[in-house]
Amino acid sequence: RVRLDMHLKAFSQILTKPDGSVGRKLEFLHQELLREVNTLGTKAQSPNITAHTIEMKTLLERLKEQLANVA
Repeated sequence: RVRLDMHLKAFSQILTKPDGSVGRKLEFLHQELLREVNTLGTKAQSPNITAHTIEMKTLLERLKEQLANVA
C-alpha cells in the first residue's frame, strides 16, 4: 500500500507540475500502479478487496487509453 501511495503522489505531481517528457513518465508510473494493484489483489484474501482490485484495474485500463494520447 505504501508503494501504491508513492506512485499515486508521483503521478499527481507530474500532472500538476509537468517537466520534460510527461508521457513517458506517466506511462512508467501507470505500469508501476498496475503492478502494485495486481500484487495487492493477489495477496488479498477478502472478496471485498478483490472487488476493489478489479475496479482499480478497470480504471487503470481507462487511464492507459488516455495516456496513449499524451505526447
